[in-house]
Amino acid sequence: MMNRMKIKNTIKKALAVLFIAVLSVNCKKIKEDNSNCGIILRFAFTKNTDNVDHFSSEVYNYTLFVFDETGKLVATYEDIGPFEPDYFKRLTNLPAGTYTFVVWGNLSDNIALNTTGAGRKDDRGIKLKTTGADIASQPGVLFYGKLDNVTVNNSYNQVVTIDLMKDTKAVQAIFHNLPLTPGQEGEYVCKIVAANGEYTFDNMPPALAAMLTYMPQNTFDVAGSKMTSNFVTLRLFDESWFKAEIILTFVPSDGSAPVEVMRVSLIDAIKKEYEGRVVDFQEFFIKQDLIVINFYVDFTNGNFTVTVNGWKIGTSNMPTYIG
Repeated sequence: MMNRMKIKNTIKKALAVLFIAVLSVNCKKIKEDNSNCGIILRFAFTKNTDNVDHFSSEVYNYTLFVFDETGKLVATYEDIGPFEPDYFKRLTNLPAGTYTFVVWGNLSDNIALNTTGAGRKDDRGIKLKTTGADIASQPGVLFYGKLDNVTVNNSYNQVVTIDLMKDTKAVQAIFHNLPLTPGQEGEYVCKIVAANGEYTFDNMPPALAAMLTYMPQNTFDVAGSKMTSNFVTLRLFDESWFKAEIILTFVPSDGSAPVEVMRVSLIDAIKKEYEGRVVDFQEFFIKQDLIVINFYVDFTNGNFTVTVNGWKIGTSNMPTYIG
């Protein structure tokens, strides 16, 4: 069955490539009428750990924005999947000129798309919907792609490829050996605070982006004293200006003030976890689907110490009734 599916997909890909080639040749031959000529925009998603095109299997909708040389929005295209392998879109109504193409894929209800302003690229962006400073709900899998300086000459067909990247990142924080609380006197809460809740159409956070809080689904293994927290955040950067922290707090059940027991740079913790295994972390942040960080806790004499891959994050004092 698997072999038959592989053969079927291979045939579909071959037919798509052949069809694109026929379009190009056909347009060159029709000198009298160039109305069918223009850009053939092929969509791909190869920026993954497989380095294989997974566009048709992972992208289920997209919005394409076309901006002219001045940054003015001149056209918008939308489509909803499922998409065939080697999916492409013909853009036959663009006047000759130079353009920038921006694509957002898998936009959903919990992502606000800013389309206000003067209709220019610099006026636009995306933003996660929030409740105060908290992310209202974890984003789904978001995709982004951009092509600069695409010159359109309508006397012949041009085939160009826009290769998307995954703009969200799954982060899993696993805390080992957490001290149990007798009588269920409280709970541990992990959260990520980051200035990455919004992005411009150049896929960069604005200079004054607010710090927002991502809350996970926590699962606690009492027998193993282990808590797993799963997050989905917008894209991460291996840059000194990028602000993101992962925080562990103990919340007493008696209503007293929560106790912060760990706060560390999210990027530093990831880099320490994958030390020796990753060379280019910015490429890693783009291609890796799931990032796992293991935090090991040592609780001795009321001191709460956390390490990642032998790197000591710090020591905090805990209330005396814990442990």
